[in-house]
Amino acid sequence: MAQQKTRSLSVELLGAQNIVGINYDSRFKGNSGFGYRVGLGYGYGNTSGLFDQKINGVGVPLELNYLLGKKNSKLELGFGASLGVYQVKETIGYVEDTWWYPGGENTDETSPKPKIRNYHPIHD
Repeated sequence: MAQQKTRSLSVELLGAQNIVGINYDSRFKGNSGFGYRVGLGYGYGNTSGLFDQKINGVGVPLELNYLLGKKNSKLELGFGASLGVYQVKETIGYVEDTWWYPGGENTDETSPKPKIRNYHPIHD
């Protein structure tokens, strides 16, 4: 008697795909051994520091995995990658009243210019 393939469809919130994702998981044969997972998800993230970044995009996670164990509890081992299209918006830190930009020269035409003040002492 042949075992039927195990298949599952899952929706995740705030999981591996950051905001929301949907995944399909299946075994190649039966309910153990080798299998795969494919999905679609949306992610968003922020970093802060000298270089602030906002990253968002759509990813397609692909995974090959293997289930170890003979009973209802199994250990899943796998590897994969998330391929996708991501947009990165970066803001470079600027130190006011100087020409100093962390990590490089002032080459951005839209960056704020330093306030140059001339000091003229009053002579008696």
